[in-house]
Amino acid sequence: MKNIPEKIWLNLGEEVSNDADFHDLSEVTWSENKVFDNDVEYVRKSEWINANERLPEDGELVLIFLDSSRFTGYYDEDDEMWYIDGIGIYELTEISHWCPLPPVPQLNS
Repeated sequence: MKNIPEKIWLNLGEEVSNDADFHDLSEVTWSENKVFDNDVEYVRKSEWINANERLPEDGELVLIFLDSSRFTGYYDEDDEMWYIDGIGIYELTEISHWCPLPPVPQLNS
């Protein structure tokens, strides 16, 4: 199969509540962009992405590879800079790879 996106959005529609069970949905479409507020991000595989090929969404917290170490941070489109938590600011060309973070676990209360 050709041209499979690494990341898609499952478009649930405007009428689906946040506590709906996915198995109860009769129709789900997908797109490469978020359409509705309750769309669900789906990452096909969790591998390192070459920053020269694709950058993360603006401000999206990701895992960043820098000098043989991993850090969390984000890319800012307006500044065209990487911001790494607790470390500093880096030029676009200084970061070679990044990886999406897994979703935050749902905690039962």
